[in-house]
Amino acid sequence: MKLYHGTNKANWALHVGACLTNDPETASAYGRIVHEVEIDGDEIEVDTGDWDRDNCEYPGDRRSELDAWAADGYALVRYEDEAPNGRQHSTWRICSMEAAS
Repeated sequence: MKLYHGTNKANWALHVGACLTNDPETASAYGRIVHEVEIDGDEIEVDTGDWDRDNCEYPGDRRSELDAWAADGYALVRYEDEAPNGRQHSTWRICSMEAAS
């Protein structure tokens, strides 16, 4: 699937923990440069209702969470997120570099 990452870094590289969205316009809310990546792999969807959104804590903020999902065979974690401009969107976070194709 085609996903996007917004940043101000021209030389950004895909990495474990990277956050992506399926909409380039949403990605642009995170930075003026939008990188397009092709991703493949099993995903786990996490309900963010119990997460501490007020303190900006989201699934995968801790490496141990990403490692646990990767150990269970997931390449990506998906959750509902909010961009700095308040726009609601889905985020895919890389748990394993096996997701990069």
